[in-house]
Amino acid sequence: MASKSYLLTSMMTLGLASFGCSETGVSKTGEVDDTPTPVENEPFSNDWGQWLAMTTYEGKPAITFYDRDQGGLGFALGTITDGNVEWSFEGVDGYPDSSGLDLGDRGTYGSLAVASDGIIWTAYHDKGAKNLRYAKRHPGLKAWRTGIADVGDGSSPEAGWFSSIAIAADGNPVIAHHDHGAGTLRVARWNGTGFVGGVFDRGEPYVADTGSDDEDRDANVGQFVKLKVIDGIEYMAYYDQTHGDLKFAVGNDIHIVDSKGDVGKWPDFDVRGGVVHIVYQDAGLQHLKYAVGTPDNWEVSTIDESPYTGADTALYFESGTPRVVYFEGRENDMKRAARDGETWSASTILTSGAVGFHNEVIELDGSPYVGCYDYTTRSVRFARLD
Repeated sequence: MASKSYLLTSMMTLGLASFGCSETGVSKTGEVDDTPTPVENEPFSNDWGQWLAMTTYEGKPAITFYDRDQGGLGFALGTITDGNVEWSFEGVDGYPDSSGLDLGDRGTYGSLAVASDGIIWTAYHDKGAKNLRYAKRHPGLKAWRTGIADVGDGSSPEAGWFSSIAIAADGNPVIAHHDHGAGTLRVARWNGTGFVGGVFDRGEPYVADTGSDDEDRDANVGQFVKLKVIDGIEYMAYYDQTHGDLKFAVGNDIHIVDSKGDVGKWPDFDVRGGVVHIVYQDAGLQHLKYAVGTPDNWEVSTIDESPYTGADTALYFESGTPRVVYFEGRENDMKRAARDGETWSASTILTSGAVGFHNEVIELDGSPYVGCYDYTTRSVRFARLD
């Protein structure tokens, strides 16, 4: 199946200057961040697009991304005209301010969501402070308010890894993220003035059997978390590194989906008609897997057994049929698999350059579009999925 590819760099345009304003972000420890967002900067460079997050905003593609050259979080709105994409860029956080002061290295592990009132929310990691940050943009404004969303806990907290933001049933944002220092899955919720965070899953340590070659391992859970709110219910899929399991949470209830081997990295999922569809990587075999069913009643199968495959999954549906785009590591290509009945067929759809990293899929005017980071051009690749 062919795809039509557009390099975003070929149609770059600057948006208006991003004049920042500050907002108090209060963490559970009472920390306050009143640093203004940067002004009059160019939020793209020779290496932008890692940790891509994508959604739609007013009928247009919207993305956040990590600017590796400048250590900042960028945002862009796209306009598609006659098969070309024109992007208007804004700096969100981490870029030098008007006086040249560098605000820090911010923007990895980013995620993006739009509330019903039109406010754009994004969550991301601060490498220097080792915490979870957030930013929000009100409709019609090219100005971002930023603050601290969560700081983690324990002796060496490092919150904000693999952030995943969604809009909860009450209309407020909720963020799931991994505290790398404590090895826990945390959830932070907006209370009207700031975020309040806490541990959702601490995991369980692994105790090796007597006489085995295994070693005891501390609990470490919550990597690659994906949070979605569907019909008002909060769902999360995530990886339990200690036990090599794929976990799935429905509200506050936690279930193990797959525990055969080392499984559960790079999950994506959807819930349709009460049935859960999850795609994820078997890290031990480097295969792409699929689980379908309901909690405690899963049917697990393998989609693609090609070696070095199955990372950076993005699940979507066409005519009620599941499809998934993902990374193939032998040739550094993007692949797509489609389910027909009980079987899956896979094909390579993007091959030019090292593509298929940080994959995201959205629907525009009834057609699916994919975005990813291209390691060859050091920019974002955007394509309609024909």
